[in-house]
Amino acid sequence: MVPGVTYHYTDQGTQTTRYRLLPHEGGWSTAHPDRAAFELQEPLVGRPAAPQEGDWRKGSLLQVTPDNVVLSVAKWTEDGRDLVVRGYEAEGRPGHVVVTSEVLDLRWEGDVQAHEIWTWRLPLDGGAAIATNLLEEQD
Repeated sequence: MVPGVTYHYTDQGTQTTRYRLLPHEGGWSTAHPDRAAFELQEPLVGRPAAPQEGDWRKGSLLQVTPDNVVLSVAKWTEDGRDLVVRGYEAEGRPGHVVVTSEVLDLRWEGDVQAHEIWTWRLPLDGGAAIATNLLEEQD
């Protein structure tokens, strides 16, 4: 940059860039760079919480398999009867996705395409996953 010169493009001023090296064996996908990037940009922040009733050892709310599929959003529907989840396929491999909830004792399944961003409505009454668009409207 030249002092006193106004540049007419975005990203003016000092920029900060962070890098993370991911040593690994095998192909690039074994390092899960998508997850490492998320962890770098959105670090886990611990906050104090009030004591809760119930058995804290019961299990996880949601688990997703296989490893090339990443769950990025989970929220209750406005009426509170279903769960909405959104994720993406990170390695360019289509596959069969299984979402399980140990806490709710439920399981949902569906297929995704390579690099697909998917949104599903998960009925809490045990019904099948319902594919929706990004506005959460049924396809």
